[in-house]
Amino acid sequence: MATKFLIFFLFAFAGFQSINADGHGETNCSLTPVIKLGSTLLDQFYLQGTDKLIITSGSSLSNVTAMCEFTGITVNTTEATFYLASLESCHPLFKSDNDTLYVTWQIVSVPSINVSDTIQRYSDNCINVTCAFDINLLLNTSGIVPTIEKILLAEVVGQGEFAISIDYVNENYTALGNDPRVYVPEPIYVRAELDVDDPENYVLQAEECWATPTSDETTMPRYDIIEDGCAVEDIFESENAITVVENYMSYFFKFYFDSFVWTGIDEDEQKIYVFCYVKICHVDSGVNCTMLPNGPCPANRKRRDVPSALTDGSNRQLISSGPIYIHKQEKETCAKNNGGCSDVCELREGDVFCSCFNGKHLNQDGKTCTTNDKEMIVLEMPHPSVTPIIALALIASLVLLVGGYMVRSSKQKISAGNLI
Repeated sequence: MATKFLIFFLFAFAGFQSINADGHGETNCSLTPVIKLGSTLLDQFYLQGTDKLIITSGSSLSNVTAMCEFTGITVNTTEATFYLASLESCHPLFKSDNDTLYVTWQIVSVPSINVSDTIQRYSDNCINVTCAFDINLLLNTSGIVPTIEKILLAEVVGQGEFAISIDYVNENYTALGNDPRVYVPEPIYVRAELDVDDPENYVLQAEECWATPTSDETTMPRYDIIEDGCAVEDIFESENAITVVENYMSYFFKFYFDSFVWTGIDEDEQKIYVFCYVKICHVDSGVNCTMLPNGPCPANRKRRDVPSALTDGSNRQLISSGPIYIHKQEKETCAKNNGGCSDVCELREGDVFCSCFNGKHLNQDGKTCTTNDKEMIVLEMPHPSVTPIIALALIASLVLLVGGYMVRSSKQKISAGNLI
């Protein structure tokens, strides 16, 4: 078997032009190419000081490896040489026709920049270097007819993971920090976000979320929050116990739910851990990233014991956050610190009411009392347990007593007048 290579090299500023070895340079177009630029070409770059030459794909001048860079330019530099490890080194451009494979590198000048100068002027020059390989093979079979069998090897697939953060946040969806605490029934706000360089090209989807009292996602009891992308609803809870603010819309999702205490768990162990099964969709993947699994969220979904999504076998990522410490909201009582009242504390239908001794009035805080400038008698309103009918009867009796006294006084005066 023999291989025929047709090899040439081309240099160009605006198009291609042939290069001879008389000060221009030469190129060894082997499988490990060597590119040399002579003094004639270097003079056309107008290089000076710490300027350098690099081989680039044309899309970026950063992250250039050592073999693709030539530095140390001085006034005595007459040749710049690049030793490439393979045809793929330094990101060349590959093109081919029916007979020839063309491999092209671009060499550009990168001037040194003095940031203290107000303006800069330099020549922005580049050279294309091309090697051409004949892709036709000349075979001498000597009467042997070869049999060629195409074997399709197994596809090589690597496994990767996305970085996703999920946090307990406040109502403005900013982080609460370490050891967050809430009092029942204050809402618990949750936000999850995908950590990528171009988040606008991804959609983070919370398919299923739930809460447990421990860091084990399989712990029972379990409180379901999101199912099939929508808020779980239960006939035994308030209508807005769970609210999904945003899901299947962006690189993050947000929701909140009313806090609670676990039945049968000691107060010191009252914690809430939130878990979510999530999927990530790229907007250019050819699928509708914003479509919920079963269409729009139904109006009256009821919670299931074990959601079907748990066993669907799909490739999902589990994320979690916790714990958040929850406490019962203690009510005020007169037995503790007099209910916060400065004078009189009274418990009415489970709530604390404060009142003042005679000669004082209750301040706007509803707790403290202030002495009046002049002594006065404070008439307290009837106790809430006194019905309106009884209150009206008391007022009517008072009116009758006052009226009777005035009539008796009038009769006494008239009788006295008659005696004179």
